[in-house]
Amino acid sequence: MSTLRETIPWLVARQVAATPDAPAVLHAGRSLTYRELLDRAGRVARRLMSAGAGPETVVALALPRTADLVVALLGVLASGAAFLPLDLRYPAPRLRYLLADAAPALILTESATLPDLPADGPPRLLLDDHDLALPGAGEGEGGGLPEAGLRPGNPAYLMYTSGSTGTPKGVVITHATVVNGVRELAAVAGLHAGSRMLASSSINFDVSVFEIVAALTAGAVVEVVRDVFAAGDGNWAGDVLHTVPSVFAEMLAQSGGKIDVATVFFAGEVLPAALVARVRDAVPGVRVVNAYGQTESFYATTYTVPDGFAGVGGVPIGTPLRNMRAYVLDPGLGPVPPGAPGELYVGGMVARCYHGRPGLTAERFVADPFGPPGRRMYRTGDLARRNEDGFLEILGRTDHQVKIRGIRVEPAEVDTVLGTYPGIARAVTMLRPGRAGRQAALVAAVVPARPDADLSARTLRRFVADRLPSHLVPAAFVVLDRLPLTPNGKLDMAALSAVVSAPERG
Repeated sequence: MSTLRETIPWLVARQVAATPDAPAVLHAGRSLTYRELLDRAGRVARRLMSAGAGPETVVALALPRTADLVVALLGVLASGAAFLPLDLRYPAPRLRYLLADAAPALILTESATLPDLPADGPPRLLLDDHDLALPGAGEGEGGGLPEAGLRPGNPAYLMYTSGSTGTPKGVVITHATVVNGVRELAAVAGLHAGSRMLASSSINFDVSVFEIVAALTAGAVVEVVRDVFAAGDGNWAGDVLHTVPSVFAEMLAQSGGKIDVATVFFAGEVLPAALVARVRDAVPGVRVVNAYGQTESFYATTYTVPDGFAGVGGVPIGTPLRNMRAYVLDPGLGPVPPGAPGELYVGGMVARCYHGRPGLTAERFVADPFGPPGRRMYRTGDLARRNEDGFLEILGRTDHQVKIRGIRVEPAEVDTVLGTYPGIARAVTMLRPGRAGRQAALVAAVVPARPDADLSARTLRRFVADRLPSHLVPAAFVVLDRLPLTPNGKLDMAALSAVVSAPERG
């Protein structure tokens, strides 16, 4: 059976048939075998289907990080529905927006998290209302997954990213895209039966899909932990962990190098060559993989850093995965020569669309003139080039999008919220680069609308935090009489950058 005829539940079920009694999920000393995982996920799927879930529907997930989160995620996928992750640390307005925009048929949650959800919205199905270890009424003793009519082209998840228009946008990723990616990534990571994968990423980010699904389709153990710092406390040893370069650098500093892992996957931001040297000094013999992708493409390329790597600056992102394509193009969509900079476009198994945003979908997902008829490519907005060895390198951005600890941030979304504050006439949010031990952070420059406006950092931070997730809250606020302008009256971004990069205020 070819990749394009497979789905995530199909791949997991195949692994269950191969290693039914092997450990599949581990959390806080509790372990589930592959057979137990599949049977419990099947019970969740049947309950979801009886409540209206199925292909082309959405089920929101609002659960803590335990083994049951993996059960629930697989259960949603086995029901045919796509999952919408809900982070209960998000402010209530953000959760209401996600629920209104995605319009899920159900919210799968539990009693302890129920009070954190908005009071209105779709029906709730409580995971702890049922003993997952026992068949439900009318299910009989048979285990396994139900037949939900699921196809590779159906959505697997709907994940929201920061939006340049001021509101987040939902990306629809199909089973075909995930299956293509995880099979390639599992091989690159060296995952196999009995391997241990650290599952440390929030399910609000697609790294979690790699951590969970790649492991389960290779017979590995998914170890669910609070966050990636669990690998640096000296009590964890495993085969694969995935993290952001800046976060791993922090881990190294905190752990004193006491990290026991065979392969480290990096993604989310440029990987400095100097960090690779630090990692190899701290963890002798470790394999280092630099991966690249966006929510819109899942994963697109990888680069296994060779032994003796002596590069400077940023590490290459490598070459495309199977069924993926990457082009470095000029503004007219013509290929640029090797070594020359251009915008990076990713083709092949990319996202289906932005949910409910046909105009934005048409703008960012364009016809691929180099691929098979009818195929599309995603305009990443990343500036890239091919080096003399044929590997892709990221040089920066063609727009104002930034990354904070690997999380995509559109400053315009922060500006939109600050613009609703009564005392602000105008706001511009920028990235203050990290240097000399200082982490990169968002800084907002604000112009008061009236002399008596309360623009204290505490007040503005609380205002933004009540409306946006924590990674979108500026670390500092700079109050200016006016924004710097160029001679032709446009915002002088270079001058403003100098202001926000000055020593911290607020």
